[in-house]
Amino acid sequence: MTVQPSATFDGYDFVDFGCSSGGSMQFAKHKLGGSRGVGLDIDKNKVDASRRAGFDAHVADVTAIDANSTGTVRFVTMMHFLEHLYTLEMAEKCIRSACSIADEFVFIRQPFFDADDYLAEFGLRLYWSHWHGHRNHMTAADFQRILEDLLSQGQIRRFILFNRTKITDSDDPCVHPLSSPINQHQWEAGKHAPKDYHEFDTGVYREVGAIIQTRAPKLDEKPLRLLLSCEVFCDMACA
Repeated sequence: MTVQPSATFDGYDFVDFGCSSGGSMQFAKHKLGGSRGVGLDIDKNKVDASRRAGFDAHVADVTAIDANSTGTVRFVTMMHFLEHLYTLEMAEKCIRSACSIADEFVFIRQPFFDADDYLAEFGLRLYWSHWHGHRNHMTAADFQRILEDLLSQGQIRRFILFNRTKITDSDDPCVHPLSSPINQHQWEAGKHAPKDYHEFDTGVYREVGAIIQTRAPKLDEKPLRLLLSCEVFCDMACA
């Protein structure tokens, strides 16, 4: 499936990949300075949910966007989207598509998967690492490899990788014992099996994300302000 002709970007200043019920488009307007956005999703039910919430949305395969036919926008968002894809290769195609149509920046946030092996040593996991729908457990190294490649090719000017909301120990409700069933949300005493207490001596977080400066000579201040509540661990720019 390719982007439908009705999903050209004339009159829009941002595009949201994986629009779901429209919450990420609301975030793009309130936090990133978007004025009029359009959501794209392969799932017609999610597109319909976005439309019911009052947003423009279209069914589209975002791995196959042709910027020459759709045009470009100021920025693209991918909020808790990439983890739902089937493969890392599909995620890379989505990131490349987003960079091709974003004149200023791309903003990405997703669940943190880097601590999966570390937590398993204690018999623990983060609940989102055990969902049927989360097939693509992208790590910081995956993001860095893809974005370094785009940087070396001259496709982007700069990228910043960040972690958000640190988890310091196993008392955090995001942490479950490995025995918890699949597709759970926060841990609850009495509902889920008990878990041992461990203080974490490596970084464990709720989210990882990226801000990608595409073609604009200067990165917009609005996404940069969001970094005030995050921990930046990589900031690379073209020479």
